[in-house]
Amino acid sequence: MVPRSEISACRPAVRPRSGFPRAPEIPVATEPRLSIWPSITLCATVWLAAELLLLLFRPGYPFTMRGALDSWIYAGFQWDIRGQMREFGQTYYASRVALFLPGAILHAMLPVTAATVAYKLLFSAGTTAAWAFVARRIVGWRAALFASGVGPLIPVFIFTRHNDYMDLGVVLYGSLALACVVGVWRSPRPRLWRMALGASGAAMIDSNLSSALIVGPGIGVVYFLLVPERLTGRVVALTDCIAGAALTLGLLSAASAWAGGPPWVLGTQIKALFWIGGLNQNPWAPNGWAWLLAAVWLLLPFAALAWGAVVVHTLPAPDRLASPLRALTVGHAVSLGLATLLEWRGMGVLFHWFYAVFQLPLTIPVLIVCATTRSPARIDATVFAGLAVLAAPIASINLSPQFGHLCRLLHWPGSPNNFSLVLGLVTLLAILVTAPRRRAGHEGEALAIALVLCTVPWGFHTTEPQHRLADRQVLAHDAFQFLNTHFAPDSYRLWLDAAQPDGRALSSTKLYGYRLLTARPFPERGPDETTGRTVIVPTLLGGGERILAIVRQRWPRANAHGARILSLHGPSGLGFDFVCFSLVEPVPDPEAPDAMPATRLIHLRHRRGDSYASHLQQSIYGSSSNTLEFAAAAPQFTRTTSGDHLATDFIALPPCAGPAAPRELTLVIVTDHSAEAFCVVQTDGYRDAVRVPLNFAGRKFFPVKLPAESRSLRVYFGSEVDAPVALPIEVNVYETTPPAV
Repeated sequence: MVPRSEISACRPAVRPRSGFPRAPEIPVATEPRLSIWPSITLCATVWLAAELLLLLFRPGYPFTMRGALDSWIYAGFQWDIRGQMREFGQTYYASRVALFLPGAILHAMLPVTAATVAYKLLFSAGTTAAWAFVARRIVGWRAALFASGVGPLIPVFIFTRHNDYMDLGVVLYGSLALACVVGVWRSPRPRLWRMALGASGAAMIDSNLSSALIVGPGIGVVYFLLVPERLTGRVVALTDCIAGAALTLGLLSAASAWAGGPPWVLGTQIKALFWIGGLNQNPWAPNGWAWLLAAVWLLLPFAALAWGAVVVHTLPAPDRLASPLRALTVGHAVSLGLATLLEWRGMGVLFHWFYAVFQLPLTIPVLIVCATTRSPARIDATVFAGLAVLAAPIASINLSPQFGHLCRLLHWPGSPNNFSLVLGLVTLLAILVTAPRRRAGHEGEALAIALVLCTVPWGFHTTEPQHRLADRQVLAHDAFQFLNTHFAPDSYRLWLDAAQPDGRALSSTKLYGYRLLTARPFPERGPDETTGRTVIVPTLLGGGERILAIVRQRWPRANAHGARILSLHGPSGLGFDFVCFSLVEPVPDPEAPDAMPATRLIHLRHRRGDSYASHLQQSIYGSSSNTLEFAAAAPQFTRTTSGDHLATDFIALPPCAGPAAPRELTLVIVTDHSAEAFCVVQTDGYRDAVRVPLNFAGRKFFPVKLPAESRSLRVYFGSEVDAPVALPIEVNVYETTPPAV
């Protein structure tokens, strides 16, 4: 018989709480947190080296192309977000806040050149970091290093940054959304990743709403295949994504409302999408299918899809890369398939390269994962040799004619892209044949770089003066601010002089100038769209007299009133002569000594009989009562809400003589300095007859035309900001139409 003491000695000192024995816990071998920083630093160094290499051989790439149109509209929003929102806030251009808000912040802190370069580096760093993160999670640090070096130098991506269009935001935020999907995969904190996924997706959709129909479903398929969840988990994940998207759209809408734009950023894009969808126009129908022979930008997405399909088919099921690569490939197939379907319907999402690059967030990760699969997990000089090979065409083209032989070699007479297309198809064939047989080495990286090189003729062959693009960007910025200072919004129209291509960029920053220049250039267009406004023709320095001679020859001298030339000198000898003229009769000054008799209907003057205090009625909707001060040199108005305003009572108009005809009035405003306020003349039914921004100093007079049936009018003041603004020291309204006798 065993003694009780020996039995007690065999029992454990601490009993488990449950009745079942537990297995001993084995400590998990975790990688030290600080050990990843050398690898991150190395990837960042490689990315920075690639960007410096690009800036060295192609210094003009961060600056907007001269021939672009819509790109300069977004540049204008970066230079003056509040002014552009006030003028063009109801257009779909103004709704893409996620695209131009980072640039607006940078331009508010830095000079124009530094802000432009920083803006492009910011988008490049974010996109490349997303690709490197996906490659690191799926393959390892070697793939992340390859993505950091090759990603910034991909010609399609370079041209996207150079073009400075809405596809730049789709590529950045779409890549970040895919990185968040991979972050959810096997993450201990998936909720934060899912909310970040919703935020990135919302920013991508805000950059271009059509990306929700092309890239969004592909990223959603990647999430569905990569992250195994039950139904309740899917519902929770969807809730987290919606919360992140709602928060982002709310912040973007708040930023838009603060800048003076619409309070809901996607509203105008939704309207525009329905309008474009109703056009039913096929952009490539006149040329048939011939455009495919020159569409080198389609080579990369379709080649990456084919490569991914072959690698997924050859990988054994237990391989750790099989599941994530399959998810990426299927998601890319869905995205590319939807784009092909829309192209078949005639939407032009593959015909136009700036829509085709929507595929980059899925194309590049698939390409990098396939290129680095079945290679040893080490870093050697082969990858950096590949980067040097990729940089060779850049140097060849930008150092022409000394090293222009490679540029000429890649061109095919008659069709520049045919040779590149054939070379790319041969490279793709080599990839597909050798992919199932590769076990080690860096053939994958080499073939990926060769495939990327096939897009060089499309992305790099340009005659733009690279060394002058920075100066031209500064010139366009200075001219933009010059016009904002000298002319009231919507008071002028920019008319393009064909001899001054830099004027094309400047005209595109203003939507009404952009619409005018897309028609016939000066002087081939009639004056129908410029009647009642100042016409401004930007031309070369010293060329203003030539334009002025054309104006006087084409139109009667009596109609070209107030013609003058304003000169702006920019950097490096660049500059503009702004030829300004009007195609309408000048507004007569009713207070001039030789003016015809006029009836003064409204008279407001500061410190002269207290006419402001006795005539203005305050409509204040906030809690403050101290909104109007008369102690300063000019009346000071401080609004409490955006609806606050000051207005006179409606006064009765004297009856007109003769038959009913529009009444002609003149508004005379005298102000000490510019203010973010406005003056409105209203007629019956609170209808605005004229709205004048008070962004000037001095004495100006403006024509006011009232309908013949008008019986009364009043003057109305409002403010654009919450800070105190100065009102005019004198306001007069004269009736220039002879009244009844």
